[in-house]
Amino acid sequence: MRHRGAQFWLWTDTRLPLHIHEEVLGDGVQVEVRARVSHEGVTQVFIGVYDGHGILMGEEFHDRGRDVPCCAALEWGAQRAKCAIALLPLQGNATTGR
Repeated sequence: MRHRGAQFWLWTDTRLPLHIHEEVLGDGVQVEVRARVSHEGVTQVFIGVYDGHGILMGEEFHDRGRDVPCCAALEWGAQRAKCAIALLPLQGNATTGR
């Protein structure tokens, strides 16, 4: 179970249908990308990154603009998540100083 942060709850709107891309990376990090089209016709993307236990590492959401297909928005979000993960400090080194 994922521990959702404030960004997820701000973005959520159960009235809008959405498309979801999920993957688990080799180190157990979970990537979740959600795309939807708002009532105004704007494609919106939510990106969530969670550790192997579902603990929040980072969440954000973006408007991708009109006429952006959800599949393209999902691809963009997955790539953005992987770039963000690459910038995170190494888990063991950051917390223990080893």
